[in-house]
Amino acid sequence: MKVLVLFDVAYHTAAAETFSPQELKEEEDKPTEADVLACLQRLGHDVETLAVFDDVVCIVEKLKNFAPERLAKRAARRRLKRFSYRSSVRTDPGARKWKSSRG
Repeated sequence: MKVLVLFDVAYHTAAAETFSPQELKEEEDKPTEADVLACLQRLGHDVETLAVFDDVVCIVEKLKNFAPERLAKRAARRRLKRFSYRSSVRTDPGARKWKSSRG
């Protein structure tokens, strides 16, 4: 399966730059992302990485060129921590909505 692993960085990178699990752990201080990448590779998936700073065009181009079947992202998780996902109280069990944890 083709999987694209996105993660945030504090600087600009080239779109074609790739990262190994070792580089992510030691140079980028991203042990969780390194473990996810290593596990996906060990399971035999076709995995590519994309370090994201502030270039949305880079993300779109990578998605077009690589065309992953799955997307593993970690960059947005920290920014969305203030939101929690919960089931709606409506009678429809499939209905869900986002609720801010700030009130």
